[in-house]
Amino acid sequence: RTGTNLGAQKIRLAAADFKMVGNDAALSNAQLTFNQVLFSDLTNAGIFDMVSKSLAPPVMPGSPQEINLAQWNAPPPTPPWWPSARSACRTAA
Repeated sequence: RTGTNLGAQKIRLAAADFKMVGNDAALSNAQLTFNQVLFSDLTNAGIFDMVSKSLAPPVMPGSPQEINLAQWNAPPPTPPWWPSARSACRTAA
């Protein structure tokens, strides 16, 4: 049973942006709005723990043939350095 305020663990979910096919400028705005509304609605549903879009592969598939499963199964890339409290203290001094 899943719902809000039931003590159930949230479902971890990723929602990839839909890829637009074609170059219609009017549809470009609609696509952006759709992607934002979908992610916001899922986030605000209260039952999902939404995965950040920054963890998605850089190239979004537009059809099943374009899906690169190795990219989706790989861990997210890590930056070359992580800031630490020590480095923050050195830059503040």
